Amino acid sequence: MGLTIAAIGFLVAYFQGMVMVGRHERRVRTDPAHVPTDDTDGATVRSAPSVPDLDVRAIEPLAILTGLIGALYWVTWMVVSLLADLLAGAGLAQEIPVLWSFHFIIANLIALFVRHVVLRRFGAGWVNDHLLAGMTGTLAEYLVATSIMAISLTVAWRFALPIALICLAGALFTWLFVRSLTRIVFRRYRFERFIGLFAQMTGTISSGLALIRVSDPGFRTPVAQELVLSSGMALALGFPLLILINLPFTAFDGAFRGFVIVWGLMAAYLVILTAAWAVYLRRHPERQ
Repeated sequence: MGLTIAAIGFLVAYFQGMVMVGRHERRVRTDPAHVPTDDTDGATVRSAPSVPDLDVRAIEPLAILTGLIGALYWVTWMVVSLLADLLAGAGLAQEIPVLWSFHFIIANLIALFVRHVVLRRFGAGWVNDHLLAGMTGTLAEYLVATSIMAISLTVAWRFALPIALICLAGALFTWLFVRSLTRIVFRRYRFERFIGLFAQMTGTISSGLALIRVSDPGFRTPVAQELVLSSGMALALGFPLLILINLPFTAFDGAFRGFVIVWGLMAAYLVILTAAWAVYLRRHPERQ
């Protein structure tokens, strides 16, 4: 049942996300104040460095990209395995499955580091952006298809009503929460940030990046990079919550008192994060 709900979340991220992107594009085009320039909505045009692509006579660019993607996933597997061993050594073996479920965030952080640090310095021209965009679109299509295939028809039919109600309520609450949050917190690139966060909350970070690529095909805004970096930060800040979630069962044997204590700790943690965010914005108002 959980896998079915997760798969429906992917469908919400892509299909509902594309509907919202289409409506936004039509609204922008019909806005009399809209000026069709490269810096619409305050987006900054970033001129790419004039680095020639890899000579196809030396090696096929598709082979380079495939090898890089495979190497990145191998490094991700090594890093997550090391972190899992550290958790096991610290007596937190029950958190290892949760860690593996977040491997895509670690993979995106490693990919960002390789692209902007390693390849920029040692392998300029190795990555063909046009070919990479095509691979991204192809893999996104397979992601949607496999998500649909993961839905268990037996379970979905048996629990159709509760699944539909849960997914409808979850999608609506996520839309309202992210919409309100982006309007309160951000001043620029609100739609790009909204669509990226909405797709990430209902799907994964890959869903968010795919929708950002549709709404901002030239990556004129810093939203895509912010989404990747914030995912790594969210993993670090959310790790204490992963421990707290299991605390009522590991420390209080499921007693109600344990849930009350966890709720209090989570509320205190929320106050701390909110205060830290307010201080950060006061010192760096331009980051909004």
